[in-house]
Parts: sequence; C-alpha cells; structure tokens
Amino acid sequence: MQPSRTLGALGLILALLLTACGGSGGSTKVSDPGLTLGPTSLSFTSAQGAISPAPKAIRIDISSPDAAYVGAAWVGSAAPDWAVISDLSGSGRIWHVQVQITNTSLAPGTYTATLRVGIAKSDGNTIIGTRDAQITYQVKTELAATPGALNFTHVVGSSAPSSQSINITGTGLAWQASADKPWIKLGNSAGTAPSTVAIQADPTGLAAGSYVGVITIIPQSGTGTVHVQVNLTVTDPVLQTDTATLSFTGVNGEPIASKALNLAMSNGMAVNWTATASAGWIVLSKSSGITSDVLSISVDPSQGALASGAYNGTITFFGNQAGVAVSTTVPVAMALTKPTFPLTPRHWF
Repeated sequence: MQPSRTLGALGLILALLLTACGGSGGSTKVSDPGLTLGPTSLSFTSAQGAISPAPKAIRIDISSPDAAYVGAAWVGSAAPDWAVISDLSGSGRIWHVQVQITNTSLAPGTYTATLRVGIAKSDGNTIIGTRDAQITYQVKTELAATPGALNFTHVVGSSAPSSQSINITGTGLAWQASADKPWIKLGNSAGTAPSTVAIQADPTGLAAGSYVGVITIIPQSGTGTVHVQVNLTVTDPVLQTDTATLSFTGVNGEPIASKALNLAMSNGMAVNWTATASAGWIVLSKSSGITSDVLSISVDPSQGALASGAYNGTITFFGNQAGVAVSTTVPVAMALTKPTFPLTPRHWF
C-alpha cells in the first residue's frame, strides 16, 4: 500500500506516534521500522534578532508495504517555541518534512528539539515504526547595525544637515567604530551594544557633488564586522519659487484674481533680486527686493487690448549669490473667454 495521508491531519494517530515509544523521547525498539531519514539531523544558525534562516527538509524513504499513513511531530511535553513543522508532503514511498525557525529573539545559546517521523497501517491504530531526528538551533551574539546606509543633502551656504542615528545591536558586545572620510563625524567611536550612535555629515569646504564614505564597526569579541554607507549630496544654491507655474483664467474684460508667489534662495540666504516679465499683460507687484520675498502676480488683458484666447509668457528672476549669478523662470499661462451678453425680452405693440 502506498502511504497517501499524513498524520498531521489525524490527531489520534499523531498521539500514537508520540506514545508508541515512550512518549517523552524514547527511540523506537523496532529493529526495522520500515522507514529511513536523510539526513537524521538538522542544524540552524542565526544572529540574535536577525531574519530567520532558510527552512530545511528531511527526506523520508518508506520501505514498509503496509504503510498507509506518514506523519511527524515534536517529541516532548511541548513543541519548541522557536521552530515549527512547516510542511509534510510527498507521494508514494518518498516524502519530505520541512522545519522552519520562527523565533530569532532568543537569548544567545544552543537549543535542541527532537522530531519524530512515523508510519502507520491503514486501520489508523497500528504504528509500524518511528525514527527520530535531532534539530539544533544556535543563536549567536553578532554585531549588527541599522540602517545599512545614511543619506544626507546639503546646499552650499546653508547650515549643516541634521545628524542621523544608527542602532548597533548584539547584546553585550563591545565595539569600536571609524569612518574612512573626514567629513563623516561620529558621535562616539566605542561602546557596548545595544547602542545608538549619532552621525553627522560636515560639508565644510566641499564643492557641489556626490560624496560616499563608509563607517566600519568592529566587535572586540564575537563576530559581525558591520559597514554602514554614508552618502552626501552637495548642491549649489538656486533661486526657487513655491509655485512652478502660474495659470490664470477669466472672462475677457472682467477682473481676474491675482496670485501670490514666494521667492527664496534654496540655502536660506538673503540676496538682492530683480524680475522681468516677457509680456505686458503680466503685472508684478514689484520688480526687485531681497529674498525671502513675496510678490503678487496678476494679469491685465487690457495691456495690449488682447482678444479672447490662450496666452503664454514668463517671469524671470535674477540674483547674485557670493558672486555667482542665479536665476529662475516661472511660466505664466492665461486663458480668456469671450463675454456673454444676456438677451433682454422686448414687447412690440
């Protein structure tokens, strides 16, 4: 008979598996139980707090012609709280039982459990034989750091970017840290995990461009040298507005509401600015000032006696930052619709 059902769905037979040979872990007395396991043990390793290791499987080869059921269960008064039997599948004489680690937050150490595989006859009450496999899980104390990368941005002339933090784990491990670039400043270069370290990117003297450095954290004992990448992007200051484009719509000949436009330097510095409009129908509340500044922008179709339709223009702002010319242009669109005149009914006598 080919085994076609698993004991995972049959509580009674599963209980028989655990009690057939002493219940709490005694191995079978059957000299030839009609099945073999390969391998007969599984070993897992992970760092405390790390992601779970990949599941592993044991192959079950069944030689007994009377086997109708195959199943697997943990031996002992309770299943381990760090692993599960995640799959039991197969057909005919070849099956596989898979074990998955589910808990990586355990204290460092070595944990063991016994997995029992058994086969039973079709009556559901007769165990043909069982074999045990040893499951071992080693939790290591290993240094780790999150996040694995830090990103800083800076505009020349502005204040340095705010510090960011990395969290170092690996309970009880003493560590030392260093950076390979002088612009990377460490809040502290040594400590004992768990630790939080403030990282500062100092852009003093750096020209516009992209910079990459690495922080290396080394444990004084244990394993797990950690590398954290630090990215710094430095940009030149620019004139910027809070609105990329301005659009106006209205009825030709009637007032059209104005709009506010905020102008500033990207590094927050104060610079003198001037502005010009490309068309006479674009009206600025002022044409010069000092950033940061607010302008009122309006449109006046009467400037040029414009016909109804669509019009496009621009406003260009100019400034000077530490001897470097800066500018920005804002497109302006206006759509004018024809006025409508209501008909007044008249009576003819």
